[in-house]
Amino acid sequence: MVYTPEPTIMAEDLDDYVPDEELVARMQAVGNPALTEEQFEEAFTNSGLQINREDAIISEFRAREEELGEVVVFVQWDYYWKHPDYPGTTLSSLFQTELPAPDSENFIELDSIDAEILKTWVLEVEQNTLKKIGMSLLEQFPWHHKYQNTTVYTLV
Repeated sequence: MVYTPEPTIMAEDLDDYVPDEELVARMQAVGNPALTEEQFEEAFTNSGLQINREDAIISEFRAREEELGEVVVFVQWDYYWKHPDYPGTTLSSLFQTELPAPDSENFIELDSIDAEILKTWVLEVEQNTLKKIGMSLLEQFPWHHKYQNTTVYTLV
């Protein structure tokens, strides 16, 4: 058994102390926290970005033996962002998604799982994360578009 001691908090630091769980939650909050969910959805819709199945590419998945059989637990995949205002420019994000536990009614045997099924699962789990990341990438498209539309030269 591994013992991890609790951090020692000095009395003078107590007012500034933020629990680890809250720090993690703050780091995961991408985008403008002042926007309501409806405002965020409208901003995403107006951004020109779309989440498309064909832009998700499955790299690998990991499974483990459970009561139902071999259950997919993790999926590693890439998402390739495109924006209509910047044709030919692509940004990419790498994901490792932990899937929720399957229910016995909809369980799919490991031999029957293909890339399309995995895409369905990860896009369902990561829909909101994709939107937040997409919104944070918007400001990078102009620079990458300019960069990707230059000629590469090397010194010999």
